[in-house]
Amino acid sequence: SPVDTLTLISFNSGSTPDERALRFNLPFPCRVIGFWMLADIDAAADVVLYEGTTAKLTKSLDSNERGSGTSWGRYVDFFDTSQVITKDTNYYLALKPTTVSNVRLLQFTVNTSAVMDSFDGGQNIYLSTRSDAGAWSNTITARPQMGLIIDQLDDGVGGAGGMIVHPG
Repeated sequence: SPVDTLTLISFNSGSTPDERALRFNLPFPCRVIGFWMLADIDAAADVVLYEGTTAKLTKSLDSNERGSGTSWGRYVDFFDTSQVITKDTNYYLALKPTTVSNVRLLQFTVNTSAVMDSFDGGQNIYLSTRSDAGAWSNTITARPQMGLIIDQLDDGVGGAGGMIVHPG
């Protein structure tokens, strides 16, 4: 396996950093409607889609709806609205605890950034963190286990072209 370590990271609103994000930059425009993550949500938290440091979408997670315990699970949820993603633009899908109780997010590390090329998205997708809504700090050899639910892709055709909607 190209993965060096697989770790469940605990953090809360008082931690440094207090946000952990999947930083991504896509080579095509698309529309995001939701997200997935491998996590243990034992406390209230928000999942936020940022363009740079500007919040575009937010979904509040309630620990009572997510269960509790000592194990992690796969969480899939939808934002209340959608967001068109611009190609070649930096976005961040962040898990942001809203209390001092811990949430946990699964992430993996690799030995060198070149190893990221063996995963979907390659070196354009990796871990970014920040504290107290400050600047993002990137770790190009780590990736949180979270991602997007996309329902439309741009077909790349000018004029009458546009987003292609999945029929399902």
